[in-house]
Amino acid sequence: MGCQEMALLLVLTGLVSAGLHLPEPVYISSVCDVQRHCREVLLENTALSGLGHLYQDLKHRVSPAGLAKFEQVRAAMDREWTSTSEWVLAQGAAASSTAREAKAIQKDITASFGHRLMQQYVAVLGEDGVFQDFAPCGKHFKRCPLPHRDQYYQGMRLKMHVAGTTCLDYSSMGLSRKEMGESGAILAIWIKQRLLSLEDAVIQECTPRFDPTVFQEFLGEEYVIIDMGVLNPPQFGWPASRPRRYVVFLRKKTLRLATTVKQFVDGMSFFYEEVHHDSRIFLCAPDEEVESMRASLSAKKFCGPSTSFFRLLNGTQQVRVANYRGLPKVQKMKADGKAVAMNIDQAPDAMEYASAICPTLLTRSTLWSDWGLRPYLPKEHLVIMGVPQWKPFWESLGLSGPFFKASMLCDTKLKSLAGNGMSLIVVGLLQLHVLSSVSKIDNPSEDA
Repeated sequence: MGCQEMALLLVLTGLVSAGLHLPEPVYISSVCDVQRHCREVLLENTALSGLGHLYQDLKHRVSPAGLAKFEQVRAAMDREWTSTSEWVLAQGAAASSTAREAKAIQKDITASFGHRLMQQYVAVLGEDGVFQDFAPCGKHFKRCPLPHRDQYYQGMRLKMHVAGTTCLDYSSMGLSRKEMGESGAILAIWIKQRLLSLEDAVIQECTPRFDPTVFQEFLGEEYVIIDMGVLNPPQFGWPASRPRRYVVFLRKKTLRLATTVKQFVDGMSFFYEEVHHDSRIFLCAPDEEVESMRASLSAKKFCGPSTSFFRLLNGTQQVRVANYRGLPKVQKMKADGKAVAMNIDQAPDAMEYASAICPTLLTRSTLWSDWGLRPYLPKEHLVIMGVPQWKPFWESLGLSGPFFKASMLCDTKLKSLAGNGMSLIVVGLLQLHVLSSVSKIDNPSEDA
């Protein structure tokens, strides 16, 4: 995902700004994002001037004939899965099994069929002409080489890949069908790309319920696969809850882990930070900025999932805004010259300390403004709101000031921007942890 692959550059840029010098240059070979808007922002971001290629969805890496075979394989397996599942459940019901037992049986059936389906997907991708060597590039507007054919990328001393793989069918929000769902094909394509590119290190982010054992059969021969468990931004001092499971892949032939696997996993706790937030301290935006943004957005016809914002614009919740502006603490802030806009529904479960004091104007708010340094991107919403002030991330790293000025991207669905931005921090720290815990094996004949 494009957002994830920005993380390393952002963190390393911060370290350089703090006076640390990198021994070797960092080059972003390519990024891939399914959202057109995210791709546009990536191209406009000055921090990514060294970006090599910009690709779309992973499906563009498979020939039309290959995608058609995917559909045939999935349809046949789906029919078999449905009939088998129904028969087994019927037998279970006849045996007077409980609903919980029947559900467990169905889960086992799904896992078995999903594993077979993934094997068939990977087999299809191994056929001649199915997996492409070139794909449409949004930067050069032509078909450019994919990572495994990019000579510059393959010649780099250390190659690292970061991805948030498609995981809808692995989550409670999706069908809970794992590989049997529609995203199983995307996961197979991602696995095949790893086998072709053979990066030295890979970091994969997915939902907490994702089962990383699916990688062992297909990538276990080339990689040491380490499940880092579920990491959440509040562990690192950020008040936006977005728990995700992270898996690290280290290539056996090229990297050596300097510690034991357990020490490596436990080492992420070095970055943990216990923060005590003071809900009495708030930040607010200047009135003229709020009014300008509200007027601009109210004139737009776009109405996405965040419809409560538009209800706010037409006056149904104006009284709450007026009450907020009239609070003595807000008046004092304005008198003190505070001019920072923060407008996030920071997941109430992560803000219990402030939920009774912070007015929540939106149930799904999408703006994350890092201390007013980032210009507002298209389709982002600004509504005045109080948010607790917390110890900045850069202070925890010993940096003198903020360095990521365009790190928070939004998508056309206007969902979870704050959470997505915070996952950048987690991924960036995980990348630093990997880089500080491995050494390169210059002689491939050495044991990894």
